[in-house]
Amino acid sequence: MLAVTAVNGCTYCTYAHARRALVEGLDEDEVRALKDGMVEDCPTNELPGLLYAQHWAETHGRPAVAARERLIAEYDEETVRAIELTLQTVQMGNLLGNTMDWFLYRLSCGHLGV
Repeated sequence: MLAVTAVNGCTYCTYAHARRALVEGLDEDEVRALKDGMVEDCPTNELPGLLYAQHWAETHGRPAVAARERLIAEYDEETVRAIELTLQTVQMGNLLGNTMDWFLYRLSCGHLGV
């Protein structure tokens, strides 16, 4: 979730996912690295999924066929479905959060330079 949110830049989701990651046992350095889009120090078995998640977010949900094929080669069908459902859910949440930010900006007269 943090890998996708790092690409999409939703401040609300970044906060929520970072907080959840800490509750789930990631340390602050791991959370900070994921928030910065860095996945190099992640567990080897999670790296293909994280790289795919970043690619998926960068391509706005239109990953390259080869990238999806690599994901399928790494994980079973149920895991791939779960990853893709999670990506879609996080993307929707990020879009909603970013839209909320835009509305708050407009309401605050920030667009007027006030």
